[in-house]
Amino acid sequence: MPQLSNGSVTIIDQTGTLLSQLKSRFTEAGLDQAQIKYVREVEDSIGKRIEAILKPVLGLENFRVQVAADIDFSQTEQTAESYKPNRDPSNASIRSQQSTETANVNAPAGGVPGALTNQPPVPATAPITSPAVGTTPGTPAGAPGTRATEPGRVEAAGVTAPLPAVGQPISTSKNSTINYEIDKTIRHTKQAMGSIRRLSAAVVVNHRKEAGKTATKPLPDAEIKQINELVRQAMGFSQERGDSLSVANAPFTAAESAGLDIPIWKDPETISYTKDIIKYLIIAAIIAYLWLKVVLPLLKAMFPPRSASEIAAAAARSARQSAIFEESDAITQAELNNYSAKMDRARGVAQENPKTVANVIKTWMNPNAS
Repeated sequence: MPQLSNGSVTIIDQTGTLLSQLKSRFTEAGLDQAQIKYVREVEDSIGKRIEAILKPVLGLENFRVQVAADIDFSQTEQTAESYKPNRDPSNASIRSQQSTETANVNAPAGGVPGALTNQPPVPATAPITSPAVGTTPGTPAGAPGTRATEPGRVEAAGVTAPLPAVGQPISTSKNSTINYEIDKTIRHTKQAMGSIRRLSAAVVVNHRKEAGKTATKPLPDAEIKQINELVRQAMGFSQERGDSLSVANAPFTAAESAGLDIPIWKDPETISYTKDIIKYLIIAAIIAYLWLKVVLPLLKAMFPPRSASEIAAAAARSARQSAIFEESDAITQAELNNYSAKMDRARGVAQENPKTVANVIKTWMNPNAS
């Protein structure tokens, strides 16, 4: 359609759901309509809670409340991995353990390469008084309390090996490796969107008017403090969050105090109702105009009225049809009456002379009997 603005075009599905939504200045500025609506709902909810708790104490017209909410719409995710200090090994869980023990009874060769020094020496001969190999000096071989070993062999680190030469050095090594389980914690945190970052509330309380006097006086400090505590509890005040609350006691102006005495033609609700009524009257007038000026002439053009001769002919046809129906009804009624008369006469004959009626019926049933 030519000269149609984009704001006048919307797309909906078969159920009436809106599929297209125009961008507003708030959306282009980075603000979402749903977020703005949510902020207003939070502020209105907190304001209603404060009004509900102050209304029985001060009266509806003796205070005013305004709330501003700072909402955090950012959505963050955080993953933290923490390790606790090492615990006592006796209380820790062992993941793996490895022990290695090595014994060496062969000394490395020494001397000039190719010389006789590279050859192991011949076992020396000892006097009879010398202790046997593998025993302690001064202890005879095979004595009680000693562990006898075969001559020419040595046992160390649980390993028994031949000893090619007496007096050679013996080297042993032990290695042990233990791996303990690590006390590790992995925490994945996803913060919810739409949390309250900060709240600010302002409450103005009217001066109290004494009975029988026009002058007003401020509320005492104890009562102001009590109102402050009530508002704190109602709004969910949090010092850690940085919330702020201000309660002031001031006299209301005459226009504010006489807010209910506004003339009816200046009342915003009356003006709103009047606008709605005018709108509906305009719609009804448009519908009436379309019915009288468009629909009725179109119906008259499609179904023109009949002439007087056509109406008379239709009436004559209707009269003839009525006469025919009445005549047929009369004939049918006469036939029914004649049939009833014959049946009554036959019943009378049967009662007076039943033998004759029986002979007649017998003749009807056997026509060849005559």
